[in-house]
This record gives sequence, structure tokens and C-alpha cells, in this order.
Amino acid sequence: TALVLVLTPLGTVRNGAKRWLFGFQPSEVAKLAIILCMSWLLCRQRKEIHTFKGGLLPCGALLMLFCGLIALEKHISATVLLFAIGAVLMFVGGVDWRWFVGFGAAGVLSALGIIAISDYAMARVRVWLDPFSDPLGDGFQTIQSLYAIGSGGLFGKGFLQGTQIKYNFVPEKHTDFIFCTVGEEWGFLGAVAVLGVMCLLLLRLMKMGERQEEPFGRVYCYSVAAILLFHVLVNVGMTIGLMPVMGIPLPFMSYGGSSLLAFTILLFIAIRLDASTRQFPST
Repeated sequence: TALVLVLTPLGTVRNGAKRWLFGFQPSEVAKLAIILCMSWLLCRQRKEIHTFKGGLLPCGALLMLFCGLIALEKHISATVLLFAIGAVLMFVGGVDWRWFVGFGAAGVLSALGIIAISDYAMARVRVWLDPFSDPLGDGFQTIQSLYAIGSGGLFGKGFLQGTQIKYNFVPEKHTDFIFCTVGEEWGFLGAVAVLGVMCLLLLRLMKMGERQEEPFGRVYCYSVAAILLFHVLVNVGMTIGLMPVMGIPLPFMSYGGSSLLAFTILLFIAIRLDASTRQFPST
């Protein structure tokens, strides 16, 4: 419902995009909704999951509904991310690999088509390939991010001592580009420490998934691990020039109430499922 309301006059436009509803970003909570809905659907259809009617059709229809509504908000990065998460869900849930490959190929082609007809997305791709083609425009933030991370060296410049960050050369230093703040102030060792903590969290979620006795819990835990992994890869990748600039926050670090709330709920549900498994072991 919130994804529909944000497209109405109730939605708020910020930075040229209409993605907010009363200061809240529904696309962030949509990740939680799609994981819960698809995990339940995959488990409910488990006996028919290898068939087109029982597996790909209901899951694909649900995923395309969510992705379509977010695409209407011109939030391409969230659309691609949500589609990738849905694909992982279907793969872990047991959808036949032939249907999975076909659905994935269709999704990739659709994404390429959206990028090709969207000037905004094409500009992001061009800047990604050559940030210095527009050093004072779309490429400015990427270039300054690279300077910030590179200038941090091994140990960094110290807390609040980064010149690129302190003098606002990186406009989104507290949100999507917060990793360059870590790189400049705490250096290579600080960046590795942050990535190490993220890896430990991912491994812990996968271990929790393996402990689950019910299919729902296993699919859910692996899906949460996947969504965190995609966020880390894309966010860190765009700050060092390996990925196009997208509105993807770094989990539990980027400023933003909607994303923090969504990630917290995702993690707490996984912890509760794991606690239930430990409390009521199988006999």
C-alpha cells in the first residue's frame, strides 16, 4: 500500500526522485516484505516448487509486482537489488534451475532496457566508465570519494581529520558514501575492519540458516544474508569506482531511518528464528 501511496500526491520529491512518504522510504521496507512473502510462498508451494505453475509463476508475479511499483518511483538501483534478492530466494527455495535461469535472463534484459531508455541511468553508467568525463558534474562525487579513500593510507588521518570529508568535497559522506569517510579517517586497516565485521555477520546468518529445521527459517536467513551482501558489495564498489553510483546504503552505517529500521527488523527476525530452533530442538 505504501508503495502505491508514494506515487500519489502524498509522495514527497527529493533530489528529483519521488520515493518518500511522510519522510519514510517505503522501498526500504519492501525488502522486508518481499523476503517474508516469498519465503512463506516458497515453503507453502514446496511440493510443486519445481513446476512452472507452482514455483516460478506465483513467485515471479509477486516479485514483478514489487519491482514494478519501485521502478515507477524511478528508483532503478532498488529495483535491480530487489530483483536480485528475489532471484536468490527462488534459488534457495528450490525453484527448478531452468525456470530460474530463464527468469534471471529476462530480468537482466529488462534492466538493460530500462537503463537504455533512461537518461538518468545512462549518465550514471557513462560516469562509472569514466568519472573524469564530467569531473565537476555527475563524476564529482566518485572522484572525490577516490581521493578520500586513497589519501587515508594505511592508518588514516584520524577521527574527524579527513580533509575531503571535513570540507564537504563528498556531499553524501554520511549516507551512500559513508565508506569513504571510514577510508579517509581510519585508513586501509579501518576499512578492512568494517568489511571484516560485515563478513562475520554474513557467516553468522548463514550458520543460523543451516541450523533451521523448518524450510521457512532456512530460506529467510539465507535471504537476509544475501541482501546484506548485495548492499555491501554495491555500496563499497561505488565508492571505489567498481560499481555505478546508486542509492544503496551501507547496512547499519549509512544515515537514514528507513534503511536502519528495515535492516534491524530483518536481523531481529532471523535472531528470533534461531532462538526458537535452539529452544525447541528436534527429538
